Amino acid sequence: MDCEQVIRLLWTWLDRELEVEVSQEVEEHVRACLRCKEHADFERRLREIIQTCCKKDKAPAGLRARLLALLAESSHGGDALSGH
Repeated sequence: MDCEQVIRLLWTWLDRELEVEVSQEVEEHVRACLRCKEHADFERRLREIIQTCCKKDKAPAGLRARLLALLAESSHGGDALSGH
């Protein structure tokens, strides 16, 4: 795996949404590559700052209701985003 691939997969890796084998490849590369490690560390710190700063902010009730409805619909096989 090269740096370009790692950078492209970084957010998905940080979200722990990659398949195990791909996740391991990214992790091995990040451990071995100082540039990618620094990039991953920066992204981790950025996420922590965002989570800390936005912790007290809540989505408006209407938005929360729409998102929950979309999630429920999509989990039942509907195409919630297009309305079909």
